[in-house]
Amino acid sequence: MAQQMKNKTGLKQAERRQVMKKRIMEATLSCLSQAGYASTSITQIQKKSGVSRGGLLHHYPTKCELVAAAIDYFYRERQYRFEQQLLGVENEKISLRDRLLVFKNDIDLHFETTLEIVVAQRTDPELVKLVEKLTTVDDAKTRAKQYEDFFPQFSSKPSAQNLIGLLVCFLRGLSMEAMNSSKEHVMAIFDLFDEMLEDHITELNVVI
Repeated sequence: MAQQMKNKTGLKQAERRQVMKKRIMEATLSCLSQAGYASTSITQIQKKSGVSRGGLLHHYPTKCELVAAAIDYFYRERQYRFEQQLLGVENEKISLRDRLLVFKNDIDLHFETTLEIVVAQRTDPELVKLVEKLTTVDDAKTRAKQYEDFFPQFSSKPSAQNLIGLLVCFLRGLSMEAMNSSKEHVMAIFDLFDEMLEDHITELNVVI
């Protein structure tokens, strides 16, 4: 009985830690999006998360460590969202266009955060090192494999990874274009990209 109570207490503590971590990560990403990396501070994040300063600093002693953890969290959450929408029993029935739209909508929704993450890593070499430490070789391999699973239309293509890299770069650029262009203009570009990608895959199938 005592062991069961101990296990339940441990489980509750672990759950509370997870809830607290999620609040801290979401608050950090929100501050990055709203204020930018340079202007984001530990104090801002602590106030937005509602976590005590001592509790926050206990887990993340520096702003750099905190932001690195938030970046890792950001991409893991994005991966999870894609899994939920693109994998499953009906996976093969989802068209390439619909898969591209899932990526596009997610990148659009979180573009300001993504932009600040890019800026932060460009201007802070120490942050880059910390982010790299959080991503193991196995993590990178698993993520790369999952991205291929998200696009079965690319399966068995020798250029699958390059195709995925191409579409991510394109969609990020399109999100930036959307900041100063009409929705109609952006969707016209998207439609053309989708058509070109479909044609390219068809050509690859013929060659193979």
